Amino acid sequence: MDHKIDRLSVLPEPVMEHILSFMPLKRTLQLSILSKRWQKVWTLFPIPEFNSNFYSSDLSDVFDSYEISDKEKKQKITIKREEREKFNYFVERTLVSRCRQKLGLNKFNLKILVMHEPDYILANRWIGYAIECNVKELNLCLKSYFYDTDEEPDDYQVPKSVLTAKSIVKLKLSGGSLKSCYSDINLSSLRKLVLKRVDMNDRIFRTLISGCPVLEEITIRKCYGLKNIHLQSLPRLVAVTLLYSPKLRSFKLEAPNLKKLLVESTIVTDKWLYDVLSKHPLIESLELRDCSMLKMIKISSDHLKSLTICHCTKLIEVDIITLNLHRLEYCGDVISFSSNAWTLSEVRLDFKNYAPLDVKKIEFLAKLNHPKFLAWDAIAKSVIASKELRETVQSPLYNVKQLKLKVRNPYNIIELVDALLWISPLLEILWIEWWRDVNICFKFSYEDRIYKLKNHSCCKLLPILCWRHCLKTVQIENYGGAIEKETLKRYFSKNAEILESFQYRRLLRSKTVDNVHMKRF
Repeated sequence: MDHKIDRLSVLPEPVMEHILSFMPLKRTLQLSILSKRWQKVWTLFPIPEFNSNFYSSDLSDVFDSYEISDKEKKQKITIKREEREKFNYFVERTLVSRCRQKLGLNKFNLKILVMHEPDYILANRWIGYAIECNVKELNLCLKSYFYDTDEEPDDYQVPKSVLTAKSIVKLKLSGGSLKSCYSDINLSSLRKLVLKRVDMNDRIFRTLISGCPVLEEITIRKCYGLKNIHLQSLPRLVAVTLLYSPKLRSFKLEAPNLKKLLVESTIVTDKWLYDVLSKHPLIESLELRDCSMLKMIKISSDHLKSLTICHCTKLIEVDIITLNLHRLEYCGDVISFSSNAWTLSEVRLDFKNYAPLDVKKIEFLAKLNHPKFLAWDAIAKSVIASKELRETVQSPLYNVKQLKLKVRNPYNIIELVDALLWISPLLEILWIEWWRDVNICFKFSYEDRIYKLKNHSCCKLLPILCWRHCLKTVQIENYGGAIEKETLKRYFSKNAEILESFQYRRLLRSKTVDNVHMKRF
């Protein structure tokens, strides 16, 4: 009778290490109980990432389960506690072993509830082990309550050793307090800093920044106690992200090499933005979100490549003078818009006004200067122009080649296609994300000569022929939809004068626009 052989355990140690480097931590934890040899290899192997997220100590999902009995709740709680104890033992054993062997640690992620004294002691001890292993990337998500609320700060005090660790290159703190750290901050290697919902004050923040001499990127989000942010004396700083901070009064920025700026705050005014852009001419990416005090945006820049303006509710005018802008995203009301950006590759739109397409929207679209790719998030009627409008106004985007429409409500697919082919009458790819996750992709090809030989009534306002007179082939891929082939075939056969080929495929599995058909610019 043949006996089963453990072939894994007889593999050479380098081979075992190579296998482990491709495995997620949870699988490796399961594998480590196979044999003592696997346990040894695992604890000594310099893994690229250590992530404790898959066994969080958060039991809130148990307490939210109202439909199960008390006995079942107790069983679930017991199971979770057993899992937590096993995982705690595994982490402790691994980190201690690595410290003893003086092995480095590239990345340490810790997400844990710290509700009682043993939790504080455990979290601090693990963080200490990671720092002793010269961790390069430290990601701490430490909460002192069950439910995620933004109203109260955590009372967990981040260990001082975190702020003096010279090995850390990237530090992310989510939750916790820095109020016990007033001095002796020295993060001499830190290049990226993320602070989310961290309790601190202005003085601690200034001390923290002064202890990060080579900082390149910083993100601040919902940090309690911060009233005045001043970023200065950071010659390497290239990226700043400031997201909603409830008590913020002022934000001063002095970073001569700044290239990326994202601001979501009510402190942003017309003057503030003008001053920042004047002092930071190298900015390539600018995002303005929920800046409710902004009324007029005027940008003149030779370096700006990407611009995002979203939910700035008082905005009435945007004036862009830039020759290198490639990407524009706008979400808001139809406003006065002017631009000389002839190099736009990608535009993303979401008008808050869902009324039918009118002259103001058409003028806005026309001033986008015909990007190569347009993504439009809307309800169906807001993209459909009336017959009278089509006869009196030029198609606004006649040079756009790729258009993606995300429709939020059910509508007649033929009317949608007809409307979009009027807006962009020589599309090569049209993608419609339709009602209930139905995705339909149209690919079009045309005859080589598309310039006018005679003045057709349907495209009399255009410098070129529209699709009706030069469309040669249509390919349709319908992912998960209930659109009938014959309905679409009749539409194109009736409206395209020289149509040579019509192909239709219905596929069951839905695909996403970005990784199937649309090119990314």
